[in-house]
Amino acid sequence: MELIAPGGDAACCARLALAAESVAASAGARSLGAWFPAWSEQARVLAAACGFTLREAPHFLECTRRDPRLSVEWLAGNFFYSLGDWDVH
Repeated sequence: MELIAPGGDAACCARLALAAESVAASAGARSLGAWFPAWSEQARVLAAACGFTLREAPHFLECTRRDPRLSVEWLAGNFFYSLGDWDVH
């Protein structure tokens, strides 16, 4: 659901991703997907250390700002959801 590892610890991030892949495969899954911005550390580690294939996908951000100091442009370029935030019920 979430890929959480200490920043800069690529080995930990890779171990977690590969463990998730192993569990999914043992349950019969034939593929495993993740959604991260191309600039994220997670995307870099998944591609370099785990052999995941990176693909472009559209990213749209709809939001209500509660803090006017945050520009919508900045939010759109720096914010991303992970599946556990809203998609699982």
